[in-house]
Amino acid sequence: MAAAVPAGFTVVALIAAFNEEDVIDQVVTDLIDQGIAVYLIDDGSTDRTVSAVMHHLGRGLLHVERREPTATFDWSALLTRKEHLARELSADWFLHQDADEFRESPWTDLNLRDALWLVQCHGYNAVDFEVLNFRPTTERPSGPDVRTSMRFYELADDWDAVQVKAWQKQPSVDLTSVGGHEARFDGRRIFPIPFLSRHYPIRSQSHGTRKVFAERRPRFVSGELQRGWHVQYDAMTPGQNFVREVSDLLEFDPVRVRLDLALGHREVLNLSSQLADARRQHTVYVAEIEELKRRTEDADARSQICLSDLAVAREEIAAAHKLLDRERDEATKLQGALATSADARVELERTLQGSKQEKKRLEEHNAFLQHRLHEYAAEADRSRNEVQELRASRSWRITAPLRAVYQLGLRTEPGAGHAQSARLQPVSTVWGLDRGIPIDRHYIEHFLRAHRQDVHGRVLEVKDSGYARMLDEGQVLQLDVLDVDGTNPNATLIADLARADHLEDAQFDCFILTQTLHIIYDIHSALRHGIRLLKPGGVLLCTIPAISRVNYENGGVTSGDYWRLTQAAVRRLFDEFLPSTSTEIATYGNVAVCSAFLYGLATTEIPPEDLEFNDPWFPLIHCIRAVKG
Repeated sequence: MAAAVPAGFTVVALIAAFNEEDVIDQVVTDLIDQGIAVYLIDDGSTDRTVSAVMHHLGRGLLHVERREPTATFDWSALLTRKEHLARELSADWFLHQDADEFRESPWTDLNLRDALWLVQCHGYNAVDFEVLNFRPTTERPSGPDVRTSMRFYELADDWDAVQVKAWQKQPSVDLTSVGGHEARFDGRRIFPIPFLSRHYPIRSQSHGTRKVFAERRPRFVSGELQRGWHVQYDAMTPGQNFVREVSDLLEFDPVRVRLDLALGHREVLNLSSQLADARRQHTVYVAEIEELKRRTEDADARSQICLSDLAVAREEIAAAHKLLDRERDEATKLQGALATSADARVELERTLQGSKQEKKRLEEHNAFLQHRLHEYAAEADRSRNEVQELRASRSWRITAPLRAVYQLGLRTEPGAGHAQSARLQPVSTVWGLDRGIPIDRHYIEHFLRAHRQDVHGRVLEVKDSGYARMLDEGQVLQLDVLDVDGTNPNATLIADLARADHLEDAQFDCFILTQTLHIIYDIHSALRHGIRLLKPGGVLLCTIPAISRVNYENGGVTSGDYWRLTQAAVRRLFDEFLPSTSTEIATYGNVAVCSAFLYGLATTEIPPEDLEFNDPWFPLIHCIRAVKG
């Protein structure tokens, strides 16, 4: 046994992390408990990775180096930074450490720091690690420590077998040329017994989906892929099942694992390899001797075979081949007939099911039309009676001159108020944005301010976070921006809302979705994903135009602007996904402000009383507050 570990013997773990909030504190705490200091490089995390470990700062955590978020995962840059730190920092040993692995000594009575001192005392300056990759066996493993909630593992693949990731301080060390799999330097002497690395790369189904298909594969640098890096994700496809069967894995037994490490002594492995080669050669020799004996015996027997018997055998073989060919032809024909029959049956069942659904839909639509017809007839009768009463009233006769004046005002020149019905071209082609605040934004901001209390916790908005920041009074903990355009610098989530299956469920307390659904053709799928992203109790604040000029962005007239909805359509659309009691619909506008909005007038050009009057028969915009149960 080596002498007692000096108090000044120091080991520093260099960790690079991106969005590892669920495990980073466990890893850092374990290292500090084993006497290892930690230097953390945060590669632009968007979760609580940094805040989870800040309580260790000054208590074993040397420093947190924060990098700005980028669109790429530049592994080469992180490895180069670790090479620089290994030269600049004052320490006796360094660990090239991942944020999701636990490193352990091969001896139960020595922690990691003391074991590295023992390695140094025996004249070695590098340590290899045996990697055990632990896999989830349930959808969401639970527990405060991933090492107790995930106990089943598999051995690392051959391309990941070399793990020389601990070394005594050197003038320079190379991590980058080999993708970080080992530390290379002149005069390297690797300790013969490997240490243990317990690796937890995927910790649940949702974590694997997010990490592989959102945080890693889309962000890999093409040059690194061409060098053969990041192959661990090559075989994974969208919809990948990351939950493994227990029967396909090994259960962690610390005693047996450490015994295997001791037996994995490099010199023992060399002797075992030589012994295996010798046994294989001995087997070859025995087989050759047996083959010579068999050939000798067969030669005597073959000399007794009659040529006529050989001819008969050949004829029988030929006949058997013909029979086999006929049976194969019959089997092929039968398989084709069965496949055709099965396809026809499936198509018939699909057609029958579609006919039933179409019949039910038509019956429901016919009943709805009959109901609406009765309502319209009753409304027409009421309107006819009201007009007759109005025309017979004294006020109608008195206001006749005023009506004539107002009709003249409808034909005034541009700039004289908001009555522009005589014009064939609008005064603004950008919704009045060049004249002031557009009329629809007046109603949108009024609606959002009325529900300011819903904008809290983690909030999602489309394209930018302008409304969320306007409404935030300190209750918003995290802002995220969704956009289909990957070049948008404000976007933290890149997805088409109609095809956002890769985004994790139940992430947000509030989703501000203004003037967006009408430019998505698959409006049902977009709304379904919007509600799916909300946590239980989360609120969707949504606006949809009832009337508006065609959006000149995203394709304009030919594509990129698809829907204008009535209040009944909005209600039916939301009822497909939420109970009616969970949805509140407010409709704003009247015939005057609708006309003004189409002409492109701004809010300041409309009398306030006209803006405040809302006529449900002439809506400009629908504002919806929907609560997820």
